Amino acid sequence: MTMITAHSGSDNTEENSWAFLRFCLDRQLCFEVDVRQQTDGTLILAHDR
Repeated sequence: MTMITAHSGSDNTEENSWAFLRFCLDRQLCFEVDVRQQTDGTLILAHDR
């Protein structure tokens, strides 16, 4: 079995955006995100560039 995951975005969405996550979730697709915690405890999606 082969599994393909989207890493940062699709042709129709901005990289690392809520639109990208919704695009994947609506289609039951796998995706990978990076989560960082700010000093105040807030969790954010981030990606090293």
